[in-house]
Amino acid sequence: MIETTKQTKEAIAEIQAITGWNNSRLADKLGIFRGSLNSIMNGKTKNPSLSTMDKVEKELARVRKVHG
Repeated sequence: MIETTKQTKEAIAEIQAITGWNNSRLADKLGIFRGSLNSIMNGKTKNPSLSTMDKVEKELARVRKVHG
């Protein structure tokens, strides 16, 4: 379960490593603003919303399942 900013950033990085998606594509897939994703990754957002963390967690699980 994703509970911290660090875990969120690591999950985003893993999704991007597996899929090759850039921030814009991933933000679209997650249903969040690209600026929000950029802020998480560059450290401007210290506490992502629970909704965002949940979306990242679900997408990571889906990507891991699809890409094995």
